[in-house]
Amino acid sequence: MGVSVSFVTSALYVKNRYSILGVLIILGGILYAKIPLDAFPPLGGLLHRDSSLFLLSIGIFLFFSVVSLLITTPVQKSLNTRVKHSTLLSKIDPLLAKEIIDIKRSGTWRVIITSYVFPLGVLYGIFYFSG
Repeated sequence: MGVSVSFVTSALYVKNRYSILGVLIILGGILYAKIPLDAFPPLGGLLHRDSSLFLLSIGIFLFFSVVSLLITTPVQKSLNTRVKHSTLLSKIDPLLAKEIIDIKRSGTWRVIITSYVFPLGVLYGIFYFSG
């Protein structure tokens, strides 16, 4: 379920950068309301051995996955800018330097960063609450 939440968050961010504010407001509201952890469907289903919460978890997972697939469009950005040769790239392995240049040319560095930052944030939250 955490992966589907991070996927929909990444998809929303790529679609509209300001949608992340809505996600942060929702998360802040959940934290402010001090909702107990056993109200979280996967954990509540495990603790209370309730199969309806397990089915609810699967439903939430499928809903977030379908929404993120519907709003995601393939990245087809291309910039006609030249990337300058720098001393940083000359010290790096040529294959890695080529990848860095390709990422700069395509302009997908924001997409790559957000596709790693949001899942890592969700994993951090899971580990924080489980530890």
